[in-house]
Amino acid sequence: MTTQQAPPSRPQESSSAMPSPLPAHDSALQSGPAKAAGPDFRLWRDAPGWRTLIIAAIGISAALVALPLIETSTDQAQTDMKACQAKPFPFSHPARQGEVVGFLSPEQADNAVQRTQAQLGRTINPDYLSNVRSLVHLDGGVQGSRYIYLVPQGMSVRMGDRVEVIGGRIDPNLPCQYVPALITRDLSQ
Repeated sequence: MTTQQAPPSRPQESSSAMPSPLPAHDSALQSGPAKAAGPDFRLWRDAPGWRTLIIAAIGISAALVALPLIETSTDQAQTDMKACQAKPFPFSHPARQGEVVGFLSPEQADNAVQRTQAQLGRTINPDYLSNVRSLVHLDGGVQGSRYIYLVPQGMSVRMGDRVEVIGGRIDPNLPCQYVPALITRDLSQ
C-alpha cells in the first residue's frame, strides 16, 4: 500500500507582510511580436516624450559647454580691470589756453589714437572716436610745439581761433578707457 504524503504546509502569512501583487492584464502577458510603426510614423512628431528628452539633453549639453567659457571671460575681465587700474595715467592739467594751428586728417587721427592707446595701455572711450582732432599751440609753449585736442561734437573751431583746453583723463565709468584731451571753449566767439 502506498501512502500519499501531504504537501509541506506553508507557514501562515501575517497581515503585515506585503500584499499580493496586482493581477497583470492578459495582453501584457502575451509574448507576441511588437506592433510595427505605420509608414507615416515620424519620431519627432509622434513621440513627444522622446522629443522632450532630446531637447533637454541639448540644453544641458549647451550649458556644460558654455559654462567654462563664461567663467573664463569673467575672470579675464576682472584681471583686465585690475591691470587697467594699476597702470599710471598722466593726470590732466588744469585748463590752459592756446591757438588752433591746424587739423589732422582722418588717417592721421586714427594713427594718433592707436599710438596713444598703445602708450597708455587703455582704449579710447568710443564716444570720442569720430571727433575732429585739432592741433593747438599752447600759450607759453616752445615755438612750433603743437598738441592734439579733440573738438567736441557740436563745436566748430577754425585755424587761428583762441581756445581753452583740458588734458586727457581716465573715464570714471570705464577705468580701462580714457577720455582724450579736449577743447572746452572757443574763446574767439
